[in-house]
Amino acid sequence: ITKTLQKSLKQVNETLKKVKHEKENKNRIPEEPAEGKANIVSIRFWLLDDSTLVRRFNGDDKIKNLFKYTAVIGYPKEEFQLISLIDTRIIEEFEE
Repeated sequence: ITKTLQKSLKQVNETLKKVKHEKENKNRIPEEPAEGKANIVSIRFWLLDDSTLVRRFNGDDKIKNLFKYTAVIGYPKEEFQLISLIDTRIIEEFEE
């Protein structure tokens, strides 16, 4: 097999894994709470193309749900940073 074909096969396999992972995560993400509901947190995501996305989460949702959400929109944990603007630190670990 040529190197080009090997590279293409590797890319296809990586894409299939990513799609499978995103689909699995989508099924595990809590629904977005209704606007105006009590105990809601709105999170603004800055994306690589300089656009932003805002999504509501329950105030008691775990950080892992933010990582699951970003995976579903195409930014798996390995390609995403959660940064606290309060104390300017990167949040990498979360409670399971």
